[in-house]
Amino acid sequence: PDSTRDPVFSVSDADPGVTYVCSVTGPSSGTVTSCDTTTQLHLAGANGVYTLSVKAEDAAGNLSSAGTDSYTMEATPPPAPTVHGPSTGNGHSPSFTVADDEDPLVTYQCSVTGPGTATVTACGATTNTSITGPDGDYQLSVAAVDGVGQVGSATTVTYTLDTTAPPVPSVSGPSGPSSNLRPSYSVSDAESGVSYQCSVAPAGTVTSCGSTTKLDLSSAGDGQYTLSVTATDVAGNTSSAASVTYTLDTTPPPPEPAAAS
Repeated sequence: PDSTRDPVFSVSDADPGVTYVCSVTGPSSGTVTSCDTTTQLHLAGANGVYTLSVKAEDAAGNLSSAGTDSYTMEATPPPAPTVHGPSTGNGHSPSFTVADDEDPLVTYQCSVTGPGTATVTACGATTNTSITGPDGDYQLSVAAVDGVGQVGSATTVTYTLDTTAPPVPSVSGPSGPSSNLRPSYSVSDAESGVSYQCSVAPAGTVTSCGSTTKLDLSSAGDGQYTLSVTATDVAGNTSSAASVTYTLDTTPPPPEPAAAS
């Protein structure tokens, strides 16, 4: 590759006295400014691979097959790459996908910074990092480098390392004894944005798990049931479980004895 927009080619043919017919193709328009034993192009368009085609024409008007040569132009720095990957997680080795409009003509430069030690273990279409520092925001910067060493603008993305579990959720609702087969509970957590996981034992079904959590004990017998709820944050950390008990009692009391006459 080269950065000049006016590359020069040497052309020759075994038949003396021929003239030449030249054309150029590529990712953008190009112009043949001279077509002879010294042939020159002017490439005003985008970076990329351009192909010069040259045919020889003899005095009788016969045209040869075309001879071709390619020229890779890198006249301007490559554009900023796109970088896709996780924005938040509890993993210490996040991986990112990198692409550039001028692939595969570019390589990449990568760096990572943050509140603690972090390194780039692989820099390319798949870029891997290793974080040994504490929780916090880490910035990965990636720039594309073309074949003549021009460095494009960098793209920076942030990865938030979060290895701290959210608080145990708060669960409030009936404890019984009650004959209600479908008790409902209110669930909340001090950390916003969490999702909940719910289970009931030893029997029954959780029909709704969230800020309003509902049970269905219609297929369960009388007895004590335990609802357990955990919270999971956006980084994938899960809290310890909050548990509440509910006593189901659908058995009516025995009839009162008849009064003596």
